[in-house]
Amino acid sequence: MNKYFINKDGEEKGGFSIEELKGMKIERSTMVWFNGLDKWVKAEHVEELKPLFEMMPPKMVSPPPFSPTQIPEKLT
Repeated sequence: MNKYFINKDGEEKGGFSIEELKGMKIERSTMVWFNGLDKWVKAEHVEELKPLFEMMPPKMVSPPPFSPTQIPEKLT
């Protein structure tokens, strides 16, 4: 079983199991490393970690195209 190391807020932490990472709510863009990798990669590129993101929406980088008071009829 792999132990995963993460780089969060510029600090390296680990080794964590997948179960421990679930509780940490890492993001797709969190950099991870485990024994066998040549370099750090984004968590979304590690096959074993993909289930952590299946139910999570991507991080929103811009505001929605409507304000909360202008909810489209399809959503109400």
